Amino acid sequence: MALSLVACGSGSEYNDVAAPMESPTIPAINDSPAEFSKYALLSGGNLTINGKFVTKGVLSDVHSNQTITLNSYTSRFSGNVTSYEKLQSLGHTPRVLDGNTLRGAGSKVLLDNLMTVDIKMADSNLQNAIVLASDCSMTILDEEGRGSDATSQDVDGDWSCHAGNWSVSGHNVIIQRALSIEGNLEINSTSFVLRAPLFSRGSVAAHGAVRIDINNPFEDAVIINEDLTTEGFDVVGKIHVNGDFNANGAVYIVGSAMVGGDVTLHKEATINYLDTIYKAALAKANEQFEETLLVHSQVFRDVSSDKNNAVALFTFVNGYRYHEEGELLEMVRAGTANPDDYFSVIIGANQGYASELAHTEYLLPYYANQVKLFDDLKAQGHDQLHIVDAINLPMNNFYLTLSDGDQELGTWQVYGNPELGEKVGKHVKLTDENIEAARISLKNQGEQVAQRVADANAMAEELGLKALDEDEFDLSDDERARSEAMQGKSDELLRIEEWRAIKEMEEELVEVDVMPVSPDSLSTGPVTNGWLSKAWNKIKKKVKKIIPRCKKKWRDNNFIAGVNPYSRNDFWMNNISLKNNWANNCGPIAGLAIARYHGTRISKYAAALAPAATTADKRNVNIKGVLNPDLKELRKFMRTSSRTGTMMWNFSSGLEKYLGQKNVSGKKVRWLWYDAWITNSTFSIAGWNPLYSTFNSEVKANRPPAVYTYGLYLKVGNKRINGGHIMPVLGTKKKVYYSLCYLTPTKHYVYVDTEWDAGKVWMRMDRWAYWFQHFDGIKIKVW
Repeated sequence: MALSLVACGSGSEYNDVAAPMESPTIPAINDSPAEFSKYALLSGGNLTINGKFVTKGVLSDVHSNQTITLNSYTSRFSGNVTSYEKLQSLGHTPRVLDGNTLRGAGSKVLLDNLMTVDIKMADSNLQNAIVLASDCSMTILDEEGRGSDATSQDVDGDWSCHAGNWSVSGHNVIIQRALSIEGNLEINSTSFVLRAPLFSRGSVAAHGAVRIDINNPFEDAVIINEDLTTEGFDVVGKIHVNGDFNANGAVYIVGSAMVGGDVTLHKEATINYLDTIYKAALAKANEQFEETLLVHSQVFRDVSSDKNNAVALFTFVNGYRYHEEGELLEMVRAGTANPDDYFSVIIGANQGYASELAHTEYLLPYYANQVKLFDDLKAQGHDQLHIVDAINLPMNNFYLTLSDGDQELGTWQVYGNPELGEKVGKHVKLTDENIEAARISLKNQGEQVAQRVADANAMAEELGLKALDEDEFDLSDDERARSEAMQGKSDELLRIEEWRAIKEMEEELVEVDVMPVSPDSLSTGPVTNGWLSKAWNKIKKKVKKIIPRCKKKWRDNNFIAGVNPYSRNDFWMNNISLKNNWANNCGPIAGLAIARYHGTRISKYAAALAPAATTADKRNVNIKGVLNPDLKELRKFMRTSSRTGTMMWNFSSGLEKYLGQKNVSGKKVRWLWYDAWITNSTFSIAGWNPLYSTFNSEVKANRPPAVYTYGLYLKVGNKRINGGHIMPVLGTKKKVYYSLCYLTPTKHYVYVDTEWDAGKVWMRMDRWAYWFQHFDGIKIKVW
């Protein structure tokens, strides 16, 4: 369904002709892909690369059915590079990531399914388009496909036709409708922008900077039955060229390209291939909802690089219900969107982010925050809002750059840590200084890895585990990477194999009845230009889905009172949660937060556990803050050290002493020792995990326990835990498998307050996922 993806433009240091224009982020309202591309670039003939060629995205495979020749510049490939005849490098040796193939003399790939204009038109009706006929007549089709005669005065640019062949010139030509040409097309504009597909039964020669953007890298943007020659070429969408593709200038593609003949790239070329990450997101959604459609997605640019797409957000709806992002925003505004009907996935868009394979929530607060931001800006008189960029501060802090017509409105946070920016009214704005500081911080992080590895290995030595080197430090958390079959393989190779398995997952194309949520667009958000957005006139629709490998259900979906998993502004976050921004403070912070929670619910302990003086501190707390006396007492009672933190055997006794000092009598705190070592036992296959069961019972009784995890590799929110950490438990859920997959281990999750910027997140709690991690619990009862 609706899809919005960032398309970051690419300049060229080698280009002596017009480069592609910068590609902004634009919301789109287009269909889900009916077919995934297997290759970022597939050439039926020879592939000749005379400039620098870069593929981005996960497993951006490149193949030639004849010879691949790489000249001069070093190229970088994130996937396999293969040819049927041979691969020769006459300049620098190209770079491929570990685990991928650089090979000639391989297999030939059939091009039987190469798209032509006739095949496309037979499969779908042409609507909202300009038809340039071979008799030199011009017809404009409306959104219902009804035609009316037109002249060149009705279309932007200077158009002319001779013997059925068309040409267009002009300085800044912008066309909103699809172009369908029966003959050849020559573009002589210095700046030509087409915000809809280009279909040509002849050849296309494009001089100057040309941009074709259908806002969706999974749908057909360019279909040319003969040859394509370009100078500056910038495309968002799929490209099909049946003849040769000759690029004399820089090329930037967000999507994929399939060419029947030879491909010659004379200047810099970049392909950002995103099919694999969409497939991974769809697989996650099919686990959640057996019947689902994509409502919205967005790829966020990595703040550390102007041209990298780092993280993608996908949101799916339960059932085959057709609606667009604008309608979702309106439902959020009206309070009619049921969060349980939606499923959001945050996923790495680049292979280097594969360790972030899937961070999932329900309906992300992103949309509620977006609605509030749009409404507040519209109330200030900005009624022509456009999204012109989307950026990410690692890992999950999302910002949108907005404009009102030609007026720049700045970059605003829609999800994440509010401290990463400047507070402007009710919202957070990201300044250029903030962005530069973030880039410097990311650069400095690389210099801190050695110390982090040393700290992790110190803990590994205490636990009797194998030490790591820097290359092994960021091993994937997926259980496949922990199996014996994967032992001894590199970090990069493990991630590639994980992505390869996703790319090769079995697909199914089904025809289903689709129910529109509403007949009209309800959006009051940014302007959208999806050329297919008004063309939905069929009840039946072909839908791509990933065949679920196992039947599964979610159970024990429970939360303590005052916790809303759909919002970062619930009672817990606003009144209880404390941020651990001082080293090795997690034990006192977790104990103090849980004590405060009971103070707000049990009136006789309110003055002792949640005095009025602490209500204004929100999440900002450190050893010098307003909670200084309480933290000092808890640190003393728990024997918390600035070097080692809180030892697990001191937490319960220390919290007991603290509560006793507050005149909260009775046995209150118990360490759940017996559960620590059977979390990974075979009993988990039957769904019995004693520690999880205790947590679930305590949560249902509104007594938040604490979880203590220690070991290596565990990823919680936006940080990796290498050592020990204590967190309040706010909720529980488990995924139970049945039917033919009844032997698949049940997956247990707890909803935790991370005590840092990530806030509340789901954490998987069993050693089927984390073989070198141990989990204990602290049961806390106040009455």
